[in-house]
Amino acid sequence: EYFLYSHDVKGIFHYVSPSITSILGYTQEEFLNHYTTFMPDSEINRRGDKLTAETLADDKKVYEIEIISKSGHLHRMIVTEMPSYNDKDEIIGVEGIARDITHSIASIEKLEKLSLAVKHSPNAVLIMDKTGRIEYINPKFTIITGYSNKDELGVWPDLINSRTNLPGVYKEIWRTIEAGREWHGELQNRKKNGDLYWAQELIAPMVDANGVLTHFILTQVDVTEARRLNDETSHQAKHDQLTGLVNRREFNVRLERVIQAAQHSQTEHALCFIDLDQFKVVNDTCGHAAGDELLRQIASLLQTNTRSRDTLARFGGDEFIILMEYCSVDQAFKACEQIVSLLSDFRFHHLHYSFSVGGSIGLTIVDQFTSDASEAIKNADIACYQAKDAGRNRVEIHNEDYKRLRERRGDTQWQIELNEALENNRFVLYVQAIKPLQEPSTKLSYEVLLRLQRETGELSLPGAFLPAAERYNIITKIDRWVIKHCCDWIENNSAKMANIASLSINISGTTLSDESIVHLIIERLKRNTIPAEKIVFEITETAAIANLRAASHFMSELSQYGVKFALDDFGSGLSSFAYLKTLKVDRLKIDGMFVKDMTEDAVDFEMVKSINQMGHVMGLKTIAEFAEKTAIIEALTEVGVDYAQGYAIGKPIHIDEAFD
Repeated sequence: EYFLYSHDVKGIFHYVSPSITSILGYTQEEFLNHYTTFMPDSEINRRGDKLTAETLADDKKVYEIEIISKSGHLHRMIVTEMPSYNDKDEIIGVEGIARDITHSIASIEKLEKLSLAVKHSPNAVLIMDKTGRIEYINPKFTIITGYSNKDELGVWPDLINSRTNLPGVYKEIWRTIEAGREWHGELQNRKKNGDLYWAQELIAPMVDANGVLTHFILTQVDVTEARRLNDETSHQAKHDQLTGLVNRREFNVRLERVIQAAQHSQTEHALCFIDLDQFKVVNDTCGHAAGDELLRQIASLLQTNTRSRDTLARFGGDEFIILMEYCSVDQAFKACEQIVSLLSDFRFHHLHYSFSVGGSIGLTIVDQFTSDASEAIKNADIACYQAKDAGRNRVEIHNEDYKRLRERRGDTQWQIELNEALENNRFVLYVQAIKPLQEPSTKLSYEVLLRLQRETGELSLPGAFLPAAERYNIITKIDRWVIKHCCDWIENNSAKMANIASLSINISGTTLSDESIVHLIIERLKRNTIPAEKIVFEITETAAIANLRAASHFMSELSQYGVKFALDDFGSGLSSFAYLKTLKVDRLKIDGMFVKDMTEDAVDFEMVKSINQMGHVMGLKTIAEFAEKTAIIEALTEVGVDYAQGYAIGKPIHIDEAFD
């Protein structure tokens, strides 16, 4: 923005161009009549008067002046002046052009301040273009890294990349800053001399006046010492000062973490509580200093004989504790026996004394049944007390764990027998009737139930062998056997099937994820010898929730062939009903725990009523299990439940005898 002007040799203005109004707000007339009051007596203007005089001496001049605008703001102008002549070639005045540079001056001053601030910043600063090419580093960056602007800096982060940070961190940084967002975090960088250091970093995008990304600015603070002190403080907070082992508080944290993992993944671990048998004798005879040295030596001995993945801690006084991860109780027992032997052979020497120490160990299992750390430690402590009470220098397993160990060994026997039963077809199919309550019908539905013919001739119910089948991954083989034999029975008994409303087959949660089972069922349905519309697969609510994606896929694949699905034991999980919307369920089987006492318990009655109503709202049929009495049948009919199953309807019977 500029305006033109002219004045005579006395400095009296005779002309100013109309553009002065848009720049300073004055009309031409206002400026020409009062210009002397608009120009402050400043150093810049006094210097300008001198240069105007030189212009009158036939010399072109360029200089700056200050003018106050009509709004009262001070404007900086740069003027270019040259002498004007008459017809006789005599100088009669000055002609000039004045350009407003106020904003440019402000921008320059701002940049100078910013540059000064960056230069003297207590933080390291790096500026790079949008490709990462480094254009500037400030003195603090030089102090921290050893690099200077004289070096060939290349691109970021190659200049200081330590190759020790998490994989993908730089990709994440670039994604963030190229999207116009700031990134902040800690990185380990490498100095020019190769030393590593930790920095708290902030990287921000820089845009031009049009909002276009042009550069990135990185600021960093060296936090190496702060991290060292923090690590040191953290280590001291988590470790015993005397022995250097993990302390009680940190051990509890690690134990809780392992318990949570065990509950989620059904893994097994062991906890060993060690109590030195003769520590008090050493302490009383030789003093606390000798007792402390004994503890240090025992800690070293235990460390040498503990797996690297296990956690060894001093629990307090003369007590040590070991968390053996992914270790069966049998393996842990052998390891504890070895520790008892080492402690028994160990001798502590102090002055002219020599002491045998020995130790007692209590062992407990840590698995999906362990509620929390305090329970596990209490059980191990009790077992340790039992070891001391039984004569010391021995290992004892917690009583409850003995029971579970026997159950495990019982499971092992089941594993052998179940595999033999599959090979020799010793499973037997039973059925139990399901009766409609709201509509008169001559046809009943049936649920297929499984029995195991033992070698002794007795029949075992599923509750006896299914836990072992699931533990040892035999359950899918059993499901496959049931499906195959059900399909065979249906194909061979088409006349009986004509008088059956539906036949329900139970599927385990593990089987839902087995794609070969889906293919088996589809292959049998494609033979057109099985009425798919009469087949119902029952899946427990808890299994469906735990394997929601697999359950959804299983149902989606088979529902295309007309097969139906029921959620068994519904209500037992007390889960959100939202997941039902994702499953192609046709029926809800109300958990028998609510049904069996509904005529005596008002809460159970309302639960049955509520589940039934919710099922009907979603367009599902409802079935009540455990209908054991006529009164229950009447109550179920009253609240509107569609079907009932239980001894009041009919007891389980061999499938070949059920329809005679």
